[in-house]
Amino acid sequence: MSNIEKVVKQAISTFSIPQCFNKFQENLSNLMQNTNNLTLNDVYFDKKFLKIQNRYSGNPNPILYIRIFEDVNILVSVFVLKSNSVIPTHNHPLMHGILKVLSGSVRIQSYSVRGNSIKKHDINKFCLPSEYYFAEADLYTNPIKVKKNTPLILSESDSCTLLTPIENNIHEVQSYNGPSVFMDILAPAYDTYVRGIGPRKCLYFNEENCSNTDYHLNYQSLSKLAKTNMVKDHIIRRLPTFLSDLLPSSGTPKQLKYFILYKK
Repeated sequence: MSNIEKVVKQAISTFSIPQCFNKFQENLSNLMQNTNNLTLNDVYFDKKFLKIQNRYSGNPNPILYIRIFEDVNILVSVFVLKSNSVIPTHNHPLMHGILKVLSGSVRIQSYSVRGNSIKKHDINKFCLPSEYYFAEADLYTNPIKVKKNTPLILSESDSCTLLTPIENNIHEVQSYNGPSVFMDILAPAYDTYVRGIGPRKCLYFNEENCSNTDYHLNYQSLSKLAKTNMVKDHIIRRLPTFLSDLLPSSGTPKQLKYFILYKK
């Protein structure tokens, strides 16, 4: 079994089977280990193709998206970012995600959701991982209070990074010092149904700094954390549209077409 097939199979085991939270954590750890073993060769991606895409001027869009596998519980895909391109700040509502760089480097600015709108069920609850967290209030409030995390610069030699429904859930990803390729695993996929709320919407945001006064006024319970750990509070405000379209996948290497059609 190839490395990419191991990842897809483990992702299905991790996110598609009802389980207790501890078992989910074990499966998630195994999935991240398998993902860390991936290289550009595992997705049959030729670096020459990457260089061609970086020079390609017939289409101004800076991002190529290739879907590898998708069902109601998971979405596995590859993103190709040209030099200086950015996937703008966006959310992953009640989703888990894993990002692994396969070529080049990316800079990730993430934000963790703060407040009481998202809750976690008892860890002994036996359910699909997508049901461990739930929204107690409107999932799409605007603006959203967040903690701004330290930026990460990841390359192909680094381990994958994880987002959860609360931690690192909102992020911006940009190519760093040249073009880059990364594997993206999301669970569940966008547009799947959230009980009592509706489809999972992918929204895009602007960042606004708050004054210390506003921070303490709105989140007094976090004021001590701000004083002791120098945590800075931010607001991210929704943008009306995506800042750039996705490049059509007509230039996909022939080998990748197998994975686009890959089924369980």
